[in-house]
Parts: sequence; C-alpha cells; structure tokens
Amino acid sequence: ACITAINNYLAVRPKIEGKDANALFISERKKRISVKMIENITDKYAGINPHSLRHSCFSNLLNSGKVNLRQIQELANHKNINTTTIYTQITGKEMMDAVNANPLND
Repeated sequence: ACITAINNYLAVRPKIEGKDANALFISERKKRISVKMIENITDKYAGINPHSLRHSCFSNLLNSGKVNLRQIQELANHKNINTTTIYTQITGKEMMDAVNANPLND
C-alpha cells in the first residue's frame, strides 16, 4: 500500500533537477523540504510526529511475529540491542488479554 501511494504521488509530483532531484517530498518552490517541515506536516494532518510513526512501525512489525527483535535492531539502526527493547513493551490491554486467555479462568 505504501509503495503504491508513493508511486501515485511520484506520478503527479513535479519533476525537478539538481541536488534535490532525488528528494521524495518537495516544497512549492521545488526544493527538498526540511525535517522540521515534515514534523509540522505530520503533526498538523495526523496529530503525531515522525518518531511516533517510527515507533508504531517497529512495534507493529515486532507484534506481527514475522520479524524478530534483532531484525528490528538492524532496521532501526540501533547500535545496542537494549535500545531496541522499547518495542517489546506490553500494553495494559495486551496484559489483560493474556490473563483472560488463561485456560484456568474457565
């Protein structure tokens, strides 16, 4: 879905040349937008910041069971695996679901 959305965007995005030609997102002046501008846009339209998006992405990957913590470490470019363990935090709902799933509760 993400690749399709990016390809659709690139099909209508103005073509630019020069040092910003490979930028994904550009301003009305056809220049690469800054990290701060991306933060402003995601906050304005989605109410979240890029760090929250990154955290959600890695947490969802880990929770899918298809990607392990070591792979997340590599994707996140964390030098130390301890930094990556933040994505293993269990929510209160997940804890209650685990308690309720206990067969001894029946």
